[in-house]
Amino acid sequence: MVKDIVIVGGGAAGWMTAINLLVNINNLIEASTITFGRPPIKNKSIKNFDNIKVTLIASEDIPVIGVGEGTLPDMQHFLGGLNLNVDDINGTKKLGIEYINWYSKSSGSWYHPFTFGDFDTHYNNLFYKYKNNNLTFEEVFSDIAVSKEKHGCHIEVSKLISKLKSKCIDMGCNFITNTVKDCKFNDDKSIKSVILNDNTEIRGDYFVDCTGFRRVLMSKMETTFIDLSDKFLCNSAIATHIDLKNEKEYHWTKCTALSSGWVWNIPLQDKVGIGYVYSDKFISDDDAKKELNEYLNIEGDYQLLKWTPGILKEPFVKNCAAVGLSAGFIEPMEATNHGAQSLLISNLVNILDGINNKRNIDIDRINEYIRTWYDNIGNFILSNYFLSKRIDSNFWQYFNNTELPKDIKNIINMLFEMGEICGHPNVLLAKGAPIGQIAPTNLSWFVKLVGYHINYKTGDFDGND
Repeated sequence: MVKDIVIVGGGAAGWMTAINLLVNINNLIEASTITFGRPPIKNKSIKNFDNIKVTLIASEDIPVIGVGEGTLPDMQHFLGGLNLNVDDINGTKKLGIEYINWYSKSSGSWYHPFTFGDFDTHYNNLFYKYKNNNLTFEEVFSDIAVSKEKHGCHIEVSKLISKLKSKCIDMGCNFITNTVKDCKFNDDKSIKSVILNDNTEIRGDYFVDCTGFRRVLMSKMETTFIDLSDKFLCNSAIATHIDLKNEKEYHWTKCTALSSGWVWNIPLQDKVGIGYVYSDKFISDDDAKKELNEYLNIEGDYQLLKWTPGILKEPFVKNCAAVGLSAGFIEPMEATNHGAQSLLISNLVNILDGINNKRNIDIDRINEYIRTWYDNIGNFILSNYFLSKRIDSNFWQYFNNTELPKDIKNIINMLFEMGEICGHPNVLLAKGAPIGQIAPTNLSWFVKLVGYHINYKTGDFDGND
């Protein structure tokens, strides 16, 4: 039985993990309403979560990564389950993503929207209408049902953390302000306890690593980091905020291609989060700042972020789980960190439920499923670079001169031949199996390939930059 859960790390990943566990423990709300990514389950809650103690350890000296973040539609339900809304976290609605100048340097926009309703009928009608009539993206997009009621959110991470922290403490979370410096292990190599800077020992039955790229716990476990930097070239970002008055109101994450990557524009209520994601193999940090200054027409004061694209082969090992950046990170596009975080928290709750109810949980299968999720979303991200026809810099020429990866080519072929990549976007698996969603959906790939001018009759691209 798991009675003591210790979370290390106090960013969004740590407090989101804590709130999900505490909601289940306190039986305050139907678990499926708030827990990320869980399928709707009527009249059912996690059993044997009573009397579990949740401890969260975080250092005030370690800064939180986050300058405005886009999320997926499950964030709306998450906030609602806690009696919060976007106004409470300085947020705005997010209807999807606007990709600007990706096909060519002056090609304008295509959109990746959040869509709802009768997915199969809606998608099939769009697909065959486009395939048989050679419609433009604008004509196809006019038929896509974009919901203004069901939406993702743009959030200010620091305000979200503040709200979650307060609610977690009110619900009984034992919050310790300190830094973990070491671990002690049981004979079976599971974690017995963590040692704080003041030599206090905190014991637990299950541990969650939410320490980001530092991976304070997972670096000591028997797991492998899969380095993907040879595949995903963007490994740096510079970020800031700009005054909202310089921007018109919009409800899309803007994603604008530049010389060596792309810029995000995330509108909050009183400012706009801005970040240039780039590859330092093609542009220096100083030159990236100069290019972003030109894009914004200001002299910005930027936060520099660096990472090695990659994932843990096993985010769940023994009695330890990695959630958030500690589990892996490819790049910020398509709210991938939020999506992975949701998936990991959902499966963590599933695992703990299995342990406490003596139900068989196949950890290897869960780890494999999460790797597959990263593969799927990774291909979706990577395809933006390979499908672009930009050749205006060494960065874009690299992708134009490199053969389209086999996995992406197979996905395009499946859409040509069958009109779909998978039977249905939602995969509701049997009890004890991984919880999650095949990402991205048929419709996501469809609008992307239309946006990049794929000819569905010939399989060819149209035009060059």
